Amino acid sequence: MAAAAGLPMTAFNSCLTTSLIRVGHNRTHHVQVNPYPKLTLCLKKIRWRVRTNATMGNDLPQKQRSFKDFMEEIKTLGRIRIIVNTGVGVLESVTRMDNLFYHTLEGRGEYANVMNKDENVDFHLLVDKVKGAKLVQGKSKKNDTYMIRFMDDKGDSAASFLVMWNPNTDCEYEHGQVEAFQDLLNKYGSDVSFA
Repeated sequence: MAAAAGLPMTAFNSCLTTSLIRVGHNRTHHVQVNPYPKLTLCLKKIRWRVRTNATMGNDLPQKQRSFKDFMEEIKTLGRIRIIVNTGVGVLESVTRMDNLFYHTLEGRGEYANVMNKDENVDFHLLVDKVKGAKLVQGKSKKNDTYMIRFMDDKGDSAASFLVMWNPNTDCEYEHGQVEAFQDLLNKYGSDVSFA
């Protein structure tokens, strides 16, 4: 019954079994006693979801979002360094995400593209292969670092976007860059899954 509604059997069985085991009888007053009312509430919620064919919020990754929505929000970071590491070679380029657009190639899939002739940037990311992102704060010799790692369908880093400081300063970020990263981190958390 739960599987038909799209519920994982583990969540259904866990709540159901625990609720049924904990229900007892108060023999003095001939009243059924449940010392764990929250578990019964869980069972009621599952029954409602089975009847209405709704899904449980906990069944989805905690911060599952649209890849395109996430990419739009990255524009607020300002200058970024795009880093692609194949394990053999590393390619880095600094740009802004203002020129982001999408294009579908028949037989290959949809790509997120950033192209800027003035900065010699021509970057393409296969949307279907990007399953998530990790927002990472780190440290460099002179300053804190803020990076987004896009994870592929194998769990490996496909590309990284490093928030880039102002090149005319001693590793100082432009106004609002750090705040924009913190806003993304607060909104999505450190691990993001794309729907």
